[in-house]
Order: sequence, then structure tokens, then C-alpha cells
Amino acid sequence: MPRFSRVFASGFSLRFASITVAAGHVRRSLMLPNPARAQGLLQSPSPNLTTGTGPQGAAAADFARSGWVGMVVTDSTNKNIKVFLGTGPNTFAGATTYGVCTNPTAVLATDINHDGYPDIIVACTSSATIDVLLNDGSGGFGGATAYGPLSGQPVALVAGDFVGNGYVDVASADSNGNVSILLNTTGDGTFSASHVTLSGTLQGSQQAISTRMGTSTWPSPITPTTQSTC
Repeated sequence: MPRFSRVFASGFSLRFASITVAAGHVRRSLMLPNPARAQGLLQSPSPNLTTGTGPQGAAAADFARSGWVGMVVTDSTNKNIKVFLGTGPNTFAGATTYGVCTNPTAVLATDINHDGYPDIIVACTSSATIDVLLNDGSGGFGGATAYGPLSGQPVALVAGDFVGNGYVDVASADSNGNVSILLNTTGDGTFSASHVTLSGTLQGSQQAISTRMGTSTWPSPITPTTQSTC
């Protein structure tokens, strides 16, 4: 069963469980076993992992289904992500770099094609697109598939089954105050060539999503394209 954790914003860094992303490095610390873990105690941080010059977001998952949680970190300066596979307690393999769209920031790790392996979804602000990288079943990833452009620059991501068809959809909040939802209609790792854009206040967005989820027509066509280079 893949393992997932949350990312928490804290000042000028991102805290990912016990992982902090800052100044081009990932600083790691291991949660102690119970009952110490229940008390929130941490061991001293282990050596840093180099992530690049512009780390912006991080997510964790057991990408190789080895029983050990790894992490993915976005590098907005170099237009790539770095994946560190978990190899043991508080231990990670060296980074594998994958090119993505321009200025990657937020990142998610979730299984969108139902093969049991976490895939990676990346939000890129400058290109106003979302990139999807599918897990190859060994903890490696294929080339990025881009979806967009969206209605604005995506700055945050969340995944969930918004339609109720058993497949994971992806929603992004953008710089124009809108929320776009990419619909996963087949469960094969691709999203439909349509997305829902919600705008206005929170109350208005809730009303819009309730209305549109009851229809079969989705506005705003977008075209997915496969990226081999960035």
C-alpha cells in the first residue's frame, strides 16, 4: 500500500512531515517510534539532500512500493523535479531529475492510473499548466504530459474524486482567484480534454461545483501534450 504525507507551508520553507525544504537542500529528520512519536519528538536531522537552486514544493510517497517513503521536490529555477526514493529508515537514494514545465511550484504524489504506484502532478506558474508524470512501476517516471493553459497561474494543487466515478481528479487554485479541475474520466493516467473553472467567492465556487457536477457537459477545452524536453 503506497504511503502518502502532507506538505505544510511554514514561513519561507515547506515542511513535509518532518522534512524541510529551504535554500536548495532538503533537511531530513526521523520520527521516533511510539510512544515518543505520539509526543512529537524528533531525532537530530541527518545530512542535507541537494535539490537544486529553487526548491518550491515537496511531496512524499513510497514510489517504488519498497516499504520506504521517498520524496519529490520541485526546482523552479531549473524547470525540473527531483525524486529521492526511500531506501531505509531516514535514508534516501540519490536524486533522479525529470524535466517539467516552466517554474514548477506545487507538487502532488497520488495514484491516478490505478496501478498501485504513486504518480506525480506538478503545477507550473509561468506556463499556466499542470504536468503529469506516470510511475513506471519501479519508482521511475516517464516524460511529462502537460495540460493547459489554465485560466491563471496555478499556485496550489489538491487531488480527489470530485465526480464520484472512482478515479482521482486534480484541482488547482490559480493567481486569478479561480479553481480549475482536471477530470480523470478513464482511470488510465490521462485527463479529459476539458476542465471546470470555478471563480468568485468560496460560496460561489461551492454552488458552481455542485451545479456542474450534476451535468455531463464540461466547459473550457484544453489540449494535453507530451513534453520530452523543457
